[in-house]
Amino acid sequence: MQAHAKTTRRNQRLLGTLTAYALVAMFGAPIMGTASHATELPGKRPVSDFELSIEYVFELDGRDPEDAEIYFSRYEVAYLVIASELEAPLLVSPRGRAVQRVRPGKLAKRQQIRADLGADAVLEYVGEFRRQRGEMIFTVDGKTAKLKPHPPVLGRQSAADLRDRLPKYAHVATARGRSAKAGLPELPEAGEHLKVRVYFGSWSPLCERLVPDIIAVGEKRTNPRVRFEYYGLPRRIIDDPVAREEGIHAVPTAVVYRDGEEIGRLTGLRLRSPAEGLAQLLAGDLSR
Repeated sequence: MQAHAKTTRRNQRLLGTLTAYALVAMFGAPIMGTASHATELPGKRPVSDFELSIEYVFELDGRDPEDAEIYFSRYEVAYLVIASELEAPLLVSPRGRAVQRVRPGKLAKRQQIRADLGADAVLEYVGEFRRQRGEMIFTVDGKTAKLKPHPPVLGRQSAADLRDRLPKYAHVATARGRSAKAGLPELPEAGEHLKVRVYFGSWSPLCERLVPDIIAVGEKRTNPRVRFEYYGLPRRIIDDPVAREEGIHAVPTAVVYRDGEEIGRLTGLRLRSPAEGLAQLLAGDLSR
């Protein structure tokens, strides 16, 4: 009986060890040190895929620092928080619930929307965060800090509104605006007025990719009779009465009106090159 019990306990310990190894193999080890030690990035490799994110908003002691920026690395599954009110940038790793401080001088920003951590970056362990209603809450330098889900941008918006509320849209739109392909075609008839209403979701990764291109096209227009406007929708698009009335089922969707009458819609691939899509729609040719 005793021998059987010992064997059972040994098998349970072995199963626990194998399970732990399996979890590490599946999800990877978190980037973290201990409370009393600093640690270098695993393998001393640089992390160069941090990209400006609008998924979360940073709060410090109940305030949202105006200059706060949050970057996300898909490779490391970690958020990088930069704000002048912080002693140093923070690395927040959801897999290990770890919050670490990045020593100054080991971080470089590129093209306004990307950031790199050098291979020699040293991380100092700050603590763990706790989750509450979708927020990541932790303490840094004696202050309560939070990463809060970015509230959706809803209702009618101008390009200036989107630039102000969604900084990634602003940076990408500025870069796209330098492209020669961002220009709008001329209207075929002098008396026509054109309105393009873009339904989008600030929570949508596809809108994050495509809507800045549309903003760039709209801002590069030279014809005053062409007007762009934007309308933000909730995650449950059907909950918005305007979307229901207009038959909007997916984002982004651009509805084009000529002299007040709808002449067509651009969705999906047609919005990857919005100027070209508009030109084809105005010419009555969406077959290509």
